[in-house]
Amino acid sequence: MHSHNVTSKLRTHPDFSIQTFPTSRRINMVSNSKSFFTHLPYDIRVIIYDYLEPAEAPPFHPGFSTPAFRLTCHQAQEEIDDKPKQQFAKFIADFEANIPDDIDLTCRPYDLHNITVTIPFSALHTAVGHGQQKNYVGWKEKYRNALHPLFALCFNTIRIHFGTEENKDAPDHETILDRGRVDVSMHTLMRGLVYKIERMNEIDYAKETAGGIDPNAIARPPEQGEITTQARARRICLSWDLRDSKSERDVVLNGKLYQSCNLGRQSYSAEAIARRQRAAEQSSADELSLAVNHDIDLVHYPRTVFYHVRDTQRLVGLMCIQSSRRWAACEEGFYLNEALNAQACTTEYVNCTGLGGHLVRGLATVQEEVFEREEREVEAALWAT
Repeated sequence: MHSHNVTSKLRTHPDFSIQTFPTSRRINMVSNSKSFFTHLPYDIRVIIYDYLEPAEAPPFHPGFSTPAFRLTCHQAQEEIDDKPKQQFAKFIADFEANIPDDIDLTCRPYDLHNITVTIPFSALHTAVGHGQQKNYVGWKEKYRNALHPLFALCFNTIRIHFGTEENKDAPDHETILDRGRVDVSMHTLMRGLVYKIERMNEIDYAKETAGGIDPNAIARPPEQGEITTQARARRICLSWDLRDSKSERDVVLNGKLYQSCNLGRQSYSAEAIARRQRAAEQSSADELSLAVNHDIDLVHYPRTVFYHVRDTQRLVGLMCIQSSRRWAACEEGFYLNEALNAQACTTEYVNCTGLGGHLVRGLATVQEEVFEREEREVEAALWAT
């Protein structure tokens, strides 16, 4: 079947005001006292309207349902389901035609909400400076420009994975200290990515409403490496694999999840702030416990979160930042810096199996004391270099 434009016909039709249903709702084949037609999702009714002659009316009377009519409804449902897949396939084809050859895109036809982009470590450049910028990490321009279109789409998850099968361009990782430096580089990259996305969305908000941030920021040209499009993907992940032999599905990753308490920016007394923080922490802890205990995908979680998990050898790692909203431009901020810096947050031990696995509460294959001791040792060694 082909798509139909029935806007003008629908607006004049008496059934236009009937309550509508989301297209994801499947057709209910059970006849009852109401018309089968009125139970159909809105988009299916729109398609059926286009088949009616001007003098015909939809089958509103109770109990109406014939095999031919049901077949038409099923065909309309298939057309609705296939359309986003076709649009997504076209986007992927256009995207792949304009990216470097060493970028690999992974997505599933039945899962249009999540996408993985595999790129080589050579997509990054490092520079030696001073102070906080002594180990600067940034994107090379051609890779940054290639990834911009993805951030603008409403994915639930975009995972950028570093490491090809050969890993010819992998950074030094012979020692635990070397691997710790890779962790730090990825966190630095995530921090810069989040800051730039957040600023871009705030600037867009200021353009529309003339409020919220320094108006001079609107006129400033983007810095080199700046994200130049408003982000809509809700969860953005960075992952890496330094192993010579890849078995992504089997590796166990342990780490922590930081959940922003979303305290707001009000200037209250220290006592009021502390009281509000305790209440928020308890609420956050209860929500997080419910989420991970029931293996709920955190992509649907209502709070801003950041988590970082790794294997025991620090060869495989994953860190993700997720906005409590879909990165919508807003006045109050996203509370992402709090999560990245582990400030005004609740903290939870979590683990998962494989880079695409669901988070589970607690650590696996390692005790909390051992995990914390290893973290302190690597952190001390990094500060000493």
